[in-house]
Amino acid sequence: MDSCISEATKRFSAALMAAVTVLFTHQASAGELLALTPDDKFVIAATLDDMGSLDPAEAFEFSTSDLLNNLYDTLVIEDANAPGLFLPSLAQDWQISQEGRMFSFSIRPDVVFESGAALSAADAAFSLRRLIILDAAPASILTSLGMSSENVDAQIYYHDTTLVIELPEPVAPEVLLSALSTTATSILDQKTVLENEVSEDWGNMWLSEHTAGTGSYRLYSLSREIDYVLEARPDHWRGEASLSRVRVHHVPDSETQKLLLEMGLIDVARNIQPSDMAALAENGDIYINSHLTGEIQYLAANMAHPVLSNSAVIEAMRWLIDYDAIAATPELAGSRIVHHSFLPRGAPSALEDTPFKFDPEHARAILSAAQIEPFSATLLVRDVEDRVQIARKIRDSFAAGGIDISLEIESGSDVLEQYRARRHDLILEAWIPEYTDPHFNASSFAANRDNSATLNNTGSLAWRNNFHSDALNILVENAFVAQDPDVRMEIYPELQRVHRKSAPFAILFQKVEQTAVLAHVSGFSTGSITRRASYRDVVKSFDAP
Repeated sequence: MDSCISEATKRFSAALMAAVTVLFTHQASAGELLALTPDDKFVIAATLDDMGSLDPAEAFEFSTSDLLNNLYDTLVIEDANAPGLFLPSLAQDWQISQEGRMFSFSIRPDVVFESGAALSAADAAFSLRRLIILDAAPASILTSLGMSSENVDAQIYYHDTTLVIELPEPVAPEVLLSALSTTATSILDQKTVLENEVSEDWGNMWLSEHTAGTGSYRLYSLSREIDYVLEARPDHWRGEASLSRVRVHHVPDSETQKLLLEMGLIDVARNIQPSDMAALAENGDIYINSHLTGEIQYLAANMAHPVLSNSAVIEAMRWLIDYDAIAATPELAGSRIVHHSFLPRGAPSALEDTPFKFDPEHARAILSAAQIEPFSATLLVRDVEDRVQIARKIRDSFAAGGIDISLEIESGSDVLEQYRARRHDLILEAWIPEYTDPHFNASSFAANRDNSATLNNTGSLAWRNNFHSDALNILVENAFVAQDPDVRMEIYPELQRVHRKSAPFAILFQKVEQTAVLAHVSGFSTGSITRRASYRDVVKSFDAP
């Protein structure tokens, strides 16, 4: 794997400059410049500044999830068209004990890793144990089910071609199956990983820059905050992907993405702002793919802050945000809907009402009754166009309540580092569920059984914000263990209502994914609620001249 700037990247930059010269010097039309990308390659512009480790047991960022989704396979996959329905992947079938504690998975026999080694049940057991033992943020996907490093060998084991998972307590089957469909539970090549182990790190350092999966693609090169290139694997168990290579470029500017797409230098633009998208919609050589994702955008307050920790301040903040006006601005219109619950629309039991509105008089009354004097706080925000725009509008509207906000604008990786270390006052962030079952977001936004700093429970957004609630912990647990699906789904609305009243979050919006695609491209999917891109089924079809 090449981690330096590749020759292809240099050629891309040179082509961009040449195309810009042609466009502006000769006033060439977008149609004259289309179809410059090779027929067998798929080229995407996106934002990659949040990308961290490539280790599935550590990666928890948006762009990394896209990448890993194409490099690894999981035991099961969730049907994108029927949330809650699970299909075989590396596990060809499975059985669940009547009481809901024991799950047995038969491992598919015809699968090889990118190293050429055959997949075994031992690899599956190793991968899941490793996730729990490393205990990075994604480990919460399994540890929230009662698994722990102390007894992981007794809870996850194998015999012959069967993987067995024994949980300490019964859980709703859809919760475990959902967990096993996430990138965190990707299956790794045990031999390759352990051959690259350093100081008993379970291969973590090596996997931060390398891969050892069974996915449709392998990682050909990675130049951080520049691009990455994937190469199709001809020996994949589902057959070779349609396009031999995928290149994803880091292009943070919306206008630049638009220009590249119009020139045909890329096939897909992932981060076009609505104001630029409107112009692209008029171009017959481009189509717009739009769907509601599960991405939740929220404002959160650190309960370690001396003033923000007052519940009256959190309540007032919810009335100091002009949700409708922000969503309707030309730069953002069509890219999100107002949403006030931690479960996204489309997820089971999600509340869809929006009880809060911009009412500064009401907010000031709340603060006055609590004897809160005007104060200052810092709002941490990722340096991407739409988030900075929203943060500025929140800063301006908070002034109406006597709250003086200073913006701290940082790269995606720096924001996540500060957030996971709990070094923030306020933060504007986004969250995508790893799976559609309500338990994932409920455990992330509401559950925090131990708020101690040493626990480092970064997978919990409640923990990141120093928020602990016995009432919410009990509701999350009750829903988690309920075996009757109807009983489970009756708990989550109440859980969301309690969260709205007591947690230090203002849920703002739900993201509408708008992707601009050249007309000759089909089969590109950005997932549904989970918003993970898949490149395997992409096809380019050109009309005969």
